Amino acid sequence: MGNSYSKQKNDQENLGGLLKIYRNRTPKLTQEKMGIRIEVSSTTIRNWETGAINPSDINLISFIEVCLCESRFTPSKELEEAQTLWECWQATTGRWDDTFDIKRFSEVLHNRTRSGTRSSGPSLAELNPDSIFPFCQPLNDLQEFFGRVRERSSLLSRTKMGGSTSIVGPRRIGKTWLLSYLRLVAPDKLGQNYQVIYFDATSPDCNTVAQFTSRILEGLKVSLIGLANPDLVLLSSRVRERKERGERIVVCIDKFEGLSNRQEFNADFFSGLRAIAQNDGLVLITASKIHMKDILGEIWGISGLEGICLEQKLKVFSREDADEFIRTKSQLAQFDQQEQQRLLKYGEQLPICLQLAGLLLLQDKVLAAQGHLHEYRPKDETYWLNFEARLEEAYQAVRGG
Repeated sequence: MGNSYSKQKNDQENLGGLLKIYRNRTPKLTQEKMGIRIEVSSTTIRNWETGAINPSDINLISFIEVCLCESRFTPSKELEEAQTLWECWQATTGRWDDTFDIKRFSEVLHNRTRSGTRSSGPSLAELNPDSIFPFCQPLNDLQEFFGRVRERSSLLSRTKMGGSTSIVGPRRIGKTWLLSYLRLVAPDKLGQNYQVIYFDATSPDCNTVAQFTSRILEGLKVSLIGLANPDLVLLSSRVRERKERGERIVVCIDKFEGLSNRQEFNADFFSGLRAIAQNDGLVLITASKIHMKDILGEIWGISGLEGICLEQKLKVFSREDADEFIRTKSQLAQFDQQEQQRLLKYGEQLPICLQLAGLLLLQDKVLAAQGHLHEYRPKDETYWLNFEARLEEAYQAVRGG
């Protein structure tokens, strides 16, 4: 077929533009319906089409298979257009080693032509609630990050300019996921010269300055052989070396209040950390339940951290963010309008409550679809009273203090 992508001359036909063109071909598939077919959210489809993020190879394969099954490519040119789309993805992502699987797509096209059937999504009984509502799971997929547009924009902008940030919010509000979001998007949004290192300050191996410094140096792949007590002086020199090479080191410290041992983490330590950020190019991003001023106490003014860290407060979702979450997840979970209203009511615009309420509701629906009808009784108000009690019990168990 040749390199058909090199023949594209229309500037609008970039990767996102091509994805949108094929989705909109008659009969038009909405972003929600396309998302259901390939098991991603409508937000993800929108982000692909605007170029905010790129689909993975697996997701692009699913997209092409839907287009083949739904006759969205030009008749008699299906494989050629599919390869054009694949080569556009290669050019956009730089993943030239991922070759176009013509045998696989030819079989999909052959089966469609022979049977005239179209692929369908999973039935309700086949859904995996934990994959749709990843409650208390690490953020490994950007498709699962909803809302926080202002916070994301500010964090990325400050980080790119070398500014430090203090993220503050109550337990389970989404601080760790925001740090994880930064790690996931850093290569695309910040550039390959940014290296993001994450650790939890309450970890057992972060009780001393030497352990703290070792965690960062290990992230930089600095050999610690022969170094019994690495200190901030060594860290400063290594960060400065990276800066001189055009690299930027970003250190994300989750649960920053864990650095509470004042015999170790004293005024000199925090002053030194501030100096490395201010003079050597280290970007410091902390996440904590309380203000940095309250964590540092009487050494707050001495440390100088107040002069470099912009505080960013995390609160509950806006109504718009909650609606987007519910709308997108309901497409995947097959929730009807009444169930969406219940999700909004019980979720209270708290990200963790929305995830938990969705998980419990879908678990009940799946069990009922598998034959256990007593597990989901939407017309029985007693069921909803028990559901609310289960939700509150589960929420309090994970919320802690």
